[in-house]
Amino acid sequence: MNARTRPSATGLSARALLTPEPFVRMFARRVQQEGALDLTQGDYKNADFAPHPEVVRAAQRITRNTVHSYGPAVGRLDVRNEVAEFFNRDGLIDYPGSEVRFLPDEVLFTPGTRAGLAIVLEVLGADGSGVVVTRPSWEYDWFIERAGKKVVELPTTAPEFLPDPAALERLLAGGQVSCVILNNPHNPTGRVYPRELVEELVRVAVRHRCYVLYDSVYQRLDYVGWFVNPAFANPEWRDYVISLSGLSKMDMFGASTGARACWLVISDQIRANGVRARDVLANLSAWLVATPSTLAQDWALAALQSPLAALRRPSPYMRERRDFILQAADELAYLGIERTDFGGTFYAPLAFPGLVGEKFDRVRHGVHETAVVRNSVDAFEFLHSGGVGGIPFAAFAGGPDAPDGCGAVEICGNGIDDDCNGTADDVSDDFTKADIERVSKL
Repeated sequence: MNARTRPSATGLSARALLTPEPFVRMFARRVQQEGALDLTQGDYKNADFAPHPEVVRAAQRITRNTVHSYGPAVGRLDVRNEVAEFFNRDGLIDYPGSEVRFLPDEVLFTPGTRAGLAIVLEVLGADGSGVVVTRPSWEYDWFIERAGKKVVELPTTAPEFLPDPAALERLLAGGQVSCVILNNPHNPTGRVYPRELVEELVRVAVRHRCYVLYDSVYQRLDYVGWFVNPAFANPEWRDYVISLSGLSKMDMFGASTGARACWLVISDQIRANGVRARDVLANLSAWLVATPSTLAQDWALAALQSPLAALRRPSPYMRERRDFILQAADELAYLGIERTDFGGTFYAPLAFPGLVGEKFDRVRHGVHETAVVRNSVDAFEFLHSGGVGGIPFAAFAGGPDAPDGCGAVEICGNGIDDDCNGTADDVSDDFTKADIERVSKL
């Protein structure tokens, strides 16, 4: 066997080669590389969202007095104390008569909510069990499959995008499901679930002894005042609702998406064979990050100790942008554009049924061709050809081959977003290049 045919131990693993590029990032990268108006990934790119000076000064003071050495894998006790106080205070506002409280030892500080999601999916539920995800959804699938579990889809219908407890009941009745992911406020639909719906979904999950992973990172981007944390609604639910949140999307503190100052709150009573889930999560954190960033923890301490932490609403800048998008979408309704209520998050889904059937020129694999809008990816291509870059619904439904629908709109960065929904029967007014330019100006 010569050197050319001899098997090599170098190179990349087969598993590594199967790691996909996140769909949202894929579409955003195209928009950014090709110079279109970037209305893709939500982020605090505008000067209106500069970090609050009081929080900056407090963080600087804390950082100067912090020993920046290895610390607990779950985060420092002073930081977890502040998170627990913040978490409990919010929960008791939602449910004033609640007896539920969470202790600092039930808090894990994480570098982003996705890090908390990754480790909790590794720990909770049997190998190969199902994890329910509402559709459309953020990109949970990769984390679920990476943890050795299966995605179980719970479809919702536009424009309400509200999960049906009866449909969830039918999914769980078959068994083999360990967790239900509830994202509230919801990315990308912009919906905030009403209290009664949240409680009924949790009630169904607990009845089937399924954990609820409550992704509430957008909890402060709630324009309608509906957000609640169901962990405080019922003492039994305390041991089934695992909350993931953080400062990333709490815009009252200013830009924090890059700080990676987040947390996971989990009951100490979740255990098996005498082993607490929290201890296993701590071990995973120790292996993966050793200790959370001391700078991120200092930022969290400064933010949570400030009076701003008590504000349960978005900043005036965010509300102004949200209201602008509502007005802009309504003004363009004559083009066949449809919207939801934009109740929460910094995403605003728009549907463009008027685009279906439109012909346009595009470049694919270096070749110019004439195409017809038939699905959300085609709509992305159509609007992109006019200099407007958004995220198609397919990116939020498991991949480009998923059914069509509406996508998400970023309202805290540089503008608004776009998408397509419907069939050929839904065609309304023609959507021209001039109309695209008008969207760009809005």
